[in-house]
Amino acid sequence: MRIPDGYLSPISSVVMYGEAFPFWYIAARRLKTILESQMVSLLAILSALTFAVMMFMTPVPCGSTRLWR
Repeated sequence: MRIPDGYLSPISSVVMYGEAFPFWYIAARRLKTILESQMVSLLAILSALTFAVMMFMTPVPCGSTRLWR
């Protein structure tokens, strides 16, 4: 789902980023302690694979793909 440009006011965006920042900070600290060099490589490979798989246009029931335009 995409939010159109200009739909959210700058004030509401700042508030939402402010609310999300503590969670990002805690997640980054936990990742720093958990990740090892081999795990970073594995995450990079899996994220590249996921990105490549998402590029395939597969027909979906109810016509939610743009394959048939």
